[in-house]
Amino acid sequence: MEKLRSRVGKHATRCLTLPIDLLDELKIDKCSLVGYYPGRRLGLYPICTFPSRFEKVILESATRYAGIKNRSREEKLLSRDAELAL
Repeated sequence: MEKLRSRVGKHATRCLTLPIDLLDELKIDKCSLVGYYPGRRLGLYPICTFPSRFEKVILESATRYAGIKNRSREEKLLSRDAELAL
């Protein structure tokens, strides 16, 4: 998890914890999360950081990274996502 935190930085980490802040504000202990590109990527941080807050998680992206023409960049992103998901 430290590796992930170091990648996203302080401000991005704050943005990525906003869903948890919202759950706290609404007094919701657990929820289900559905993320579809780019929500799929944004959902990884709170899920990995606060797994007990999620009952069910669906992260979907049936297509490759939209708009990425560079195959090497696409493969790096796919590899990073796979690493984070483990």
